[in-house]
Amino acid sequence: MSQPQPIKLRLLSDGRIEAAEPGDPEGGQPSEEAAALVRSVLATISRYIDAATDLANGKYAAIKNWIAPHLAAPSKLLAIVCPEGVILRYERSEGQEGITGVWLHQSLFDLAPIISQNVVFCYPDRNFTSLVPTMGMQLTVQKVSGPTAVQDLLSVRIGLDAALVRPPALPVPPSKPFCPVSVQNWLELCLGGELVPALPQHGMKRHLLLRSHLTLPVLWERIEIYPFVKIHD
Repeated sequence: MSQPQPIKLRLLSDGRIEAAEPGDPEGGQPSEEAAALVRSVLATISRYIDAATDLANGKYAAIKNWIAPHLAAPSKLLAIVCPEGVILRYERSEGQEGITGVWLHQSLFDLAPIISQNVVFCYPDRNFTSLVPTMGMQLTVQKVSGPTAVQDLLSVRIGLDAALVRPPALPVPPSKPFCPVSVQNWLELCLGGELVPALPQHGMKRHLLLRSHLTLPVLWERIEIYPFVKIHD
């Protein structure tokens, strides 16, 4: 993987990231401590990705198809460092690879739903009111009968709530840092039903289970959140 690069970025409300324009407050210079933390995070992630890639192509090549795609074939990784920790967004971009790091002054609790496109919501403690019912991604299941007849069978908002409560003891190097959130961009939709014969003499009704792999309409493959990250970690 190419060398990680710290650059100035601007976060848009729909989760997209673009280069910051000169004078943009979101692209301003971070403090020396924040810049050092970004450099440390980028160096650590680069070593981690390189080690995972070597294992996927070497020792575990025979089971590479079982390894999570973001580790088996890393492509593009965005590391957002903020006052409360680090958010990693793994993206699949054809012809692009590498690690980009950026410091954003906003709170992790405000950034998580934007970066995850309203899939991940974080809270500072367990005493919270979920934002998923009002802000989560809308999922609608429809029945289509013919070219024009469409009926909504189910409509819900989906998302993940995570209370970022500090554990009594944090992992120490070389162990992986505390990571309470690791979310992939797909889910398995399971629907139960019955096949009922048109006439009783045609047999008994039968139960069925429909399973469908549903990829969410997002820009990322996986989101990981590492709270409580400090420069000495």
